[in-house]
Amino acid sequence: MTTPDELKAHRWLCHALSPYHSDDLLEPPEPALWPEIIKLSDAWLVSPRLKDRIQECPFVPEDAMSVLEIVSDFADERARIMRQELINVISTLNQAGLQPVVFKGAEWLLGYYSPSSKRLISDLDIWFPTDDHQTECLAVLQNIGYEPMMPWVEFNKSINHHFPPLHKEGAIARLEVHHSLIRPSLAHMMDLAGAEQRLLPTKLDDLSFFRLAPQDGVTVAYLQSTHMAAPGFATRKVSVSKWLDFLDRFREHGTESIPHVKEIGLTVDDSETDRQFLTVLMDYFGLPYSGQRDTNYIETWVQRESAGKIFLQGLSASATWQNLVSRKKWYSFFRGLGRRVKNTLFESKL
Repeated sequence: MTTPDELKAHRWLCHALSPYHSDDLLEPPEPALWPEIIKLSDAWLVSPRLKDRIQECPFVPEDAMSVLEIVSDFADERARIMRQELINVISTLNQAGLQPVVFKGAEWLLGYYSPSSKRLISDLDIWFPTDDHQTECLAVLQNIGYEPMMPWVEFNKSINHHFPPLHKEGAIARLEVHHSLIRPSLAHMMDLAGAEQRLLPTKLDDLSFFRLAPQDGVTVAYLQSTHMAAPGFATRKVSVSKWLDFLDRFREHGTESIPHVKEIGLTVDDSETDRQFLTVLMDYFGLPYSGQRDTNYIETWVQRESAGKIFLQGLSASATWQNLVSRKKWYSFFRGLGRRVKNTLFESKL
C-alpha cells in the first residue's frame, strides 16, 4: 500500500497545478521533493504549466527552474508550429467546402478554453459526423501530402473512433480524423446525437469550423481521462495533463458539485473507475465531488515503477550539451514525443 510520504510530491504538484487552487499562495515543498516533482511534471506532461505556476516563487531551486524553462520554451515553439499546421489543414478543407469539428488539443491551440494551460499535445483532432464528409476530408488531406501511419487494411471502424493517424512529411503533428467523438464501445455513455446538434459554428479570421458545446467538451475530456483507458485505469495509461484538461473545462463550465457522473454528461451510472478517479480529483485537486469515495487508486498510485522514471532514463541518457543546444535535436525529440510516451507507458506496466 502506498504511504503518505510516498505521495507528498504528488500532492504538492497536483495542488500547484489545479485550477481549483490557482489563486492560492503556494507553500514551498520539502526541498528533498524537488527531484521527484520535476520527474512527475515530465511524466505527466505538465512541465510548461508548472513553470508558469511557480516562476515567481522565490523558493524554486535554480536548476529545477532551468529544466522547466528549457522544456517550456520548446513547447511554446512546438505549439506555434502545430497551430499553423492546423490552420493550414482547416483552410484547405474550407476551400473544398468542408468545415471540420475541431476539438481536444486542437481547439486549445486555436485559443479556446484555458489558454494558459500550456498543453503538451502530439495529435491534432478533427471530427466529421457524416460518412460523406469523412471520405471527402481524407481525399483532400491525401492530395496535400497526408498519408496514413498504418495500412488501411488494418483499420476497423467498429473498434476505432478515428481513422489511421495521418502524417505529412516535415510536419510536427500527426492528424487524427475522427468518425466518432469516442470509442464505439463507449458510445452508450454519451449523448452523441445531442452533441452533434449542439455544435457551435465558429469563425476565426478566414477559417470556418465547428467546436463542441462546452458541456460536451467536458464529457469528452472526462471519458478521455477514464473509460478510454479502462480496464486498468491508471496514470500509466493516461497522463495527468488530460486530467487537468477535464478540470479546466469543468471548473469553467461545470456544476458546483458532482454527486454522480451524470453531472458530467454521462448517460450511465457511476462505476468503480468513476469513483476512483473522482476521489483522486477531490483529494488532490480540490474537485467538488460529493459522491461515494473509493481510494483504491490512491492507495496503489506509486506501487509500480512509474512511466516517468523509464521516460527520464532515456531522456537523461541523451541530455548532452550538444543535444540541449541543438534545435534539430529538440525538433526530433518533440516530433517523436507521442511514440516515446506510449512506449514508456507500455514498459511501466511490465
